[in-house]
Amino acid sequence: MALRVVSVPIKSIIENDRFEPRFFYNQMKLKKVFDKYGYQKLNNLATTQSGSTPEHNVERKSQDDHYFIKSADVKRYNLNFSTMSFVSKEIHASRINFKVVPNDILLSNTGKYLGFSCAVPKALEEATTNQNVIRIRLKKDVEKPFTPYYILALLNSLFGQIQIESLLTLTGQKYLSIEKFKNFKIPILEKKAVEKISLKTSTAIECEQNSLEIVTQAQ
Repeated sequence: MALRVVSVPIKSIIENDRFEPRFFYNQMKLKKVFDKYGYQKLNNLATTQSGSTPEHNVERKSQDDHYFIKSADVKRYNLNFSTMSFVSKEIHASRINFKVVPNDILLSNTGKYLGFSCAVPKALEEATTNQNVIRIRLKKDVEKPFTPYYILALLNSLFGQIQIESLLTLTGQKYLSIEKFKNFKIPILEKKAVEKISLKTSTAIECEQNSLEIVTQAQ
């Protein structure tokens, strides 16, 4: 038995090319939030880029090798260094457009880890990604209160995951294209709220990194 009956204009069904009740129900929930707080589209705040898959190795062959990040390496909030691959210094240098640096945000856009997002840690000076990872980098002229940690917390939240789901391309495998992801909406909260979320997120990430280092030392 239906708990709630909601009508959807035929125009919306045609425009979205979707016919799932869950999709339209979530769209209505998102609209209520954006109407209340306002929003900025991700494209106005950040640049987005994805990589490609070059020749790479599971193990480091030389001290000059650089990390190569795959979608499976992107966990919620932190990178999994134990599964990351490597590329040679020469290959890395040829992939300058796919470079990621500390404070970038990475989002897995397909497969098992679709929707997982993490921050590039300070310990990782430079790396590149494959085509299944979207790099998000705040523009230099973006005014506060927006921060990488606020956007990261939003992406990993239930609210963010609902929005990501609404932007997916439904092919044989669910896929989030960069063009659709540029329309991801960031709610405009009060500066104090954004600062609080940012601080808690950065602190939690730091604590997890410290814990992992202790575990590694113990092993």
